[in-house]
Amino acid sequence: MTAAILFEHLALPLPLSDHRVPAVYAQIAADPAPVAVMHAPLGWRNSFGVFGAERTILQYYQSTHGKPMIGGNSSRAPDFKMGYFARLPLFQAIQQVEFNGQVGKGLAAAAQAQAGELMYLYNVGYVLLMPPIPQRFPYADHWQATWDFYKATLPLEATPFWTGDGIEAYRVVQPAGSDSFQLQLGQPDTFAYRAEGWDEAPVDAPYGLPGIWAVERESCLLLPLRGVDGAKTYPLAVQIRPFDYPGSEAQRVTALVNGVALAEQPLVNDWQTVEWSVPGSALLDSVNRLCLDWGYAAAPRAVLGGNRLIGNTGIELPLDADVKAFADGAFMALFAEEGSQSDASAGRRGVNVTVLDGQSGAVLDSVGFDTAANRFESDKLAAFIAAIPDGAPVLVATRGDAAAFLTSDAVVALNSLGGDVTLEKLRGNYLALVGVKGATPGSAAQVIAPFEAFLRISLNRDRRTLAGAVGTVGIGD
Repeated sequence: MTAAILFEHLALPLPLSDHRVPAVYAQIAADPAPVAVMHAPLGWRNSFGVFGAERTILQYYQSTHGKPMIGGNSSRAPDFKMGYFARLPLFQAIQQVEFNGQVGKGLAAAAQAQAGELMYLYNVGYVLLMPPIPQRFPYADHWQATWDFYKATLPLEATPFWTGDGIEAYRVVQPAGSDSFQLQLGQPDTFAYRAEGWDEAPVDAPYGLPGIWAVERESCLLLPLRGVDGAKTYPLAVQIRPFDYPGSEAQRVTALVNGVALAEQPLVNDWQTVEWSVPGSALLDSVNRLCLDWGYAAAPRAVLGGNRLIGNTGIELPLDADVKAFADGAFMALFAEEGSQSDASAGRRGVNVTVLDGQSGAVLDSVGFDTAANRFESDKLAAFIAAIPDGAPVLVATRGDAAAFLTSDAVVALNSLGGDVTLEKLRGNYLALVGVKGATPGSAAQVIAPFEAFLRISLNRDRRTLAGAVGTVGIGD
């Protein structure tokens, strides 16, 4: 079955006589439609965690009904599988009511708004409300609230088609559906249609148009279709803008529909609509898996690079840094190569100075001087800077009225870091500076501003691997 990332498929080689299977599952098994089954309680479990009130025996019952099933226990499943469901309001709300007996109004409304759409996407034909197992908490405490939430939220028939063993079994009211479908990525509420390989932004507009970045060599979408004619040929159109960079090869893409490969298409470095013809025999009256197989994916940080030159000093900072100075804060954030962040500022009122190792970027010293309080702090500042060895990278950020008691000696010391500082420039303003001890005055990277001074010395921060941006996706007429 397709869309295995969404559903658990389990055929247990156990004799059914060992466990009594509720008779309702035999009725479901007799339905020839490729519909899925959903239960309360609902949850997912893998080797590392649980989302929702997962009940593993429900997978045993699948050995009787043989249908795809929402939820279940899957060892060593990828993190994406758990994350996929955890970001959807419907499943967030179900998890909350299972564990707390209630759900907030905002989340309940969001769940209600997408419930019908998700039942159609996953082709859910049956919902079974299961009684609690005594002492199996939290569902044992909140099963009635969970049932009530299902009935109020999901598009179910008014009365169950089967009851027994404490179970209420409902058919899902589905629309007639269509053998065509269009999806606009980049707009709100498309997480449900994104399988593996996509950026996690809820909305985006790469290169100025709505779209979502494909962040792996293969990126897959889930497309619901009904009434597919196996004898027809269906047009597939995908709006694409490849990620390109100086020296990049020409991007190309191949589409795979439920594992059936279509022709590879060359791409130009602009938004374009790429078209394929899909044989109806490759499509399903259910959720279909469309995968885009890209020629390459590259990280902007690696291919766009940039440099960490400190102003005009000719010296590079050994790691990425942000410096921010304003009335209530003096922040210095350092970023290791893998992206982890550390705070390097003393954070005091006045002038904050941090000295780095020129090779590793390690913090050698970080001291704050309250030059808003008295000139003695200003004298200490001048002496501290004088003792810094030549060639050392230095970060400076002010907080509050740092110029109140700043002396001319302290100003000279700041300029020995490559600054272009005067008392007149600093009064009523904030200073963010990245310099080098012993550099020519005026050669440092420096910002002086009245409300906030912000300075970034950094390579490209985007560590994602990007293949291309995808906007509108349409299949069928």
